[in-house]
Amino acid sequence: LHSIAALSQDTQGNILFIFCPQPVPASDFMTALLAHPLGASSVMYLEGGSEAALLINAGDVSQMQTGRHVSGLWSGGAKLEIPNVLGVARKGK
Repeated sequence: LHSIAALSQDTQGNILFIFCPQPVPASDFMTALLAHPLGASSVMYLEGGSEAALLINAGDVSQMQTGRHVSGLWSGGAKLEIPNVLGVARKGK
């Protein structure tokens, strides 16, 4: 059981960045997400545990959520470098 960072696409082609801070079984999370009315048509697991994170930095909004492992192992102690970064930017007109 661990936190999950995932990437999804809905049936209209929108990309969804998803973060679940609560430690859950990954297969249960993905199954629930696909069944949710949000309309996710696919889900890709990105990272889990304390290395799962979501940073939002847009306009006046700046927030970071970090994950954890149910055992508490590797959490809360050392600061980890961000291993992977996926970002979006508005297309120029």
